[in-house]
Amino acid sequence: MSKSYTLIKEQFMEEQNALGSLWIHDKTGAKLMTMSCEDDNKVFSIGFRTPSIDSTGAAHIVEHSVLSGSRKYHTKEPFMDMVKGSMQTFLNAMTYPDRTVYPVASRHDKDFHNLMDVYLDAVFYPAMDQNPYIFAQEGWHEELDNMDEPLTIRGVVYNEMRGAYSSPDAQINDTVNKYLRKGTNYEFSSAGDPYEIPNLSYEKFVEFHKKHYHPSNSYIFLYGNMDMEKTMDYLDKEYLSNFDKINPNTSIALETITNSPKEIIYEKYGLSEEDVPANKSYLTYNLLVGDGGDPMDNFMRSLMSLILIDSESSKLRKLILDEGICEDIYTLASPGRTLDFSIIAKNAKSEDVNRFVELIENECIKLVKEGIPKDLLKSRIQKISFDLREGSGYPTKGIIYSLSAIGYLTYDKDPFSMLNYEPILKQLEDGLDNGLYERWIEEKILNNPSKLIMVLDGDPGLFTEKDRKLAQALKERKNSLSTEALEEIISNTNLLAKMQLTEDSEEAKATIPTLHIEDLNSSLPDIPIFEKEIDGVPIYIAPQPTQGVIYGQWLFDLTSLSEEELPYAGLLGDLLLRMDTKTRDYGSLNDLIFFKTGGINISTYVINHHTDPQKYKAYLSVEGKCLADSFEDMLELMDEIMYETCFDDIKRLGQLISITRSKDEEDIIPSGHKVSMDRVASQFLNGDKFDEIISGTDYFLTLKKWEKLEDITPISTAVKAVAKKLFLKENASFHITAVESDISNCMDSIKNHLPPTGNEAQNMLQWKFSPINEGLLTSANVNYVSQGFLLPKFEFTGTHAVLSQLLSDDYLHNRIRARGGAYGAGISIARTGLIRTYSYRDPNILETIEVYNGIADYLRNIELSYEDVERIIIGTANGYNPPLTPYMAGNLALTRHLNGLTVERLERELQEVLSTNPNDLRACANDIDIAMKNSIKCVLGNGTLISSQKQIFDKIIDLGI
Repeated sequence: MSKSYTLIKEQFMEEQNALGSLWIHDKTGAKLMTMSCEDDNKVFSIGFRTPSIDSTGAAHIVEHSVLSGSRKYHTKEPFMDMVKGSMQTFLNAMTYPDRTVYPVASRHDKDFHNLMDVYLDAVFYPAMDQNPYIFAQEGWHEELDNMDEPLTIRGVVYNEMRGAYSSPDAQINDTVNKYLRKGTNYEFSSAGDPYEIPNLSYEKFVEFHKKHYHPSNSYIFLYGNMDMEKTMDYLDKEYLSNFDKINPNTSIALETITNSPKEIIYEKYGLSEEDVPANKSYLTYNLLVGDGGDPMDNFMRSLMSLILIDSESSKLRKLILDEGICEDIYTLASPGRTLDFSIIAKNAKSEDVNRFVELIENECIKLVKEGIPKDLLKSRIQKISFDLREGSGYPTKGIIYSLSAIGYLTYDKDPFSMLNYEPILKQLEDGLDNGLYERWIEEKILNNPSKLIMVLDGDPGLFTEKDRKLAQALKERKNSLSTEALEEIISNTNLLAKMQLTEDSEEAKATIPTLHIEDLNSSLPDIPIFEKEIDGVPIYIAPQPTQGVIYGQWLFDLTSLSEEELPYAGLLGDLLLRMDTKTRDYGSLNDLIFFKTGGINISTYVINHHTDPQKYKAYLSVEGKCLADSFEDMLELMDEIMYETCFDDIKRLGQLISITRSKDEEDIIPSGHKVSMDRVASQFLNGDKFDEIISGTDYFLTLKKWEKLEDITPISTAVKAVAKKLFLKENASFHITAVESDISNCMDSIKNHLPPTGNEAQNMLQWKFSPINEGLLTSANVNYVSQGFLLPKFEFTGTHAVLSQLLSDDYLHNRIRARGGAYGAGISIARTGLIRTYSYRDPNILETIEVYNGIADYLRNIELSYEDVERIIIGTANGYNPPLTPYMAGNLALTRHLNGLTVERLERELQEVLSTNPNDLRACANDIDIAMKNSIKCVLGNGTLISSQKQIFDKIIDLGI
């Protein structure tokens, strides 16, 4: 191996079927882990310890900024250039509370080397050290267009964090850490508090990079089928050997657990101005419970979260919910050197905090005294074991390994220890008989001096008041500045805008490494799927190398239902697994599921036909995974769930309606761009309208309406009727993904578990649409802006896929993200002819809509070189052949089979992608023009801003979140 490194440890890693080696670079002390294996999906990651000393977000802003040009790569954003024009299977960067990691992956050798070099040059030689405009764009800057306008603050990370802080969980986590982790780096927000970010100066930003981004403070990871010696030599010669060893002084010590305040801490979190704070407090029980560098401590934290709170069979969970303390209860945990553990009661009364604490501690005392039920423990250990042995469930599994390894290296711990999980599973199993879990409760909860009890009360308009104070401070600052100083801010605003909207020069573009069309494979793998019948029931068979795991899925056609029944079908999916059956209570049911299988899940989904936009298929899915010898057990459990669930427990039904609404509520703002896009689609397409009623915003609003009913017995009656109507042989089909030998053995079992016969006729619902512009009011500090239209008689080609990539990664990125300060933007052009734009964590509304309306003119006037188009083509072609796990391949095969999309059609599109030229793209301008001129808008976001621009909306809906 390379003479520039010293081997520290080497072992064959049976669980990953790889040879693992740990090295130290002799000249700098950089640590390097390699995992050599047969996987062609190669991974490179480099990480740095980056503990925070305040909440200005320096680590996060540096993470963004290093990817904006470097010594070798001279475009404004080499990262986006690689997104556009590489065959990457993963390309990202992540800021943790104590480290920053830059992982990439590719199956293509040349592409992998290109990606690795771009990242290495970015982290060690970024342009941001000499270009303050990069900091201004990615971090924050004062903005002033003219003397008459107010002084404002803009920036990508600034707006990203304004969006992130719209989440109560983000606010809770940061507020708890200020007390629980006081005196440590974890007291601060590494991502940045939006009201602290403007305190970060450019000089401090540059200083942060120079201190932390050095090989002596770095951790490197290589994975896959590659020449490791050659790659290590390249790392040494091109980068590492250019530096001398230093002491970065960034070590992260395990926290000394000291006594937290004994009194209850009361704090605030933000609600919208219109919200009513009654019964919207969060009660939190917070602890420090172990060493983030100890794999057993990590596993125990995860397992005990399931045992105590996050399982339907948890007695403590049931006690607190039945007591009426809160609407929902869950645990929160964050990565770090010292592991934290929080029990969170959502939407509670602050005066119930003592009862909340009493219930937790009394139940813990009982569990220590009487022991945790063995069936509960065994089932959850079995679940963890199944998931680990099945694999990461992620196609680029080397990324998962890299993040784990770099995390342990950050704490000067053995990176092999978490990946070699079999000894840990053995300890967990041995713990069933030696009191391990009861001791954990006694030591980590009952006798833990770090215990911190905090109540967070909702404060309507908290952020509005903060924004008012900020606006006042900026107004006073503007008034205090001289004319010359204001002219300088205006000049800098204009210079930044010019930089953001100026195309990279051909010389700069030439520095970006790229593949060529001849490097690509123009054929696509045909994922096999076969259809058989058993007694008239379609059986979809997807042979895949699942290594003994069987994925089985009952599909029940929802088009047999009326429109009035659809919300009850959505609720049915949310109630199954969470209510008692005729045979056992729901806790015992879930224990048995995890003991016998890898899990059973219920979901609804809708598939649009790829050529006929108004045709669709809709299903309720009962899906599970198991080992081959447990397939019969899994089908029996599915039968119990589908045919024996009891919906008569009205108290439990009310709980679940509230819990479901609460969880949907949590998802809306973080997925705001998807919500807005779905609302647009639901005003044009039958399938999307159907989906909106059973699982979208319409369903969420229905749940809110149901919560207010004094008597929900009719809901129970309606759900029972829908279940009886739906779970029939006439509506059923079955999908199985497994190795062929196991599939043949499963057919008799499937035949023995066919649903009962009925007479329900399918009734595909159709709607007459009158699209309108909608505003969805929330407490978010940012917006999610979508605009769309359904083109009639549209014929999708590969050129439209290229167009979508071009507009998303170039025009919209430059104007909405870089210039406008949003965290993201893009466009979707579907085979149905539905065209939708979106923005993500966007400070603007009208300005973004103006950008959307300019797309057609941009296309008409665009000048693209062959190299420009080739780069976009390569990035587009990459999406036609993504890496897939066997489970994902089976599901993709089913979706294509159901919507009629063949591999021949996809290969034709791919050929169209590869032959696209600038004229083809310009020719799309008219379609885009028609779409944008006739489009409707949906904006989810800041209630005050939406209300101030109500003239653009036909309807405004207050979501009350």
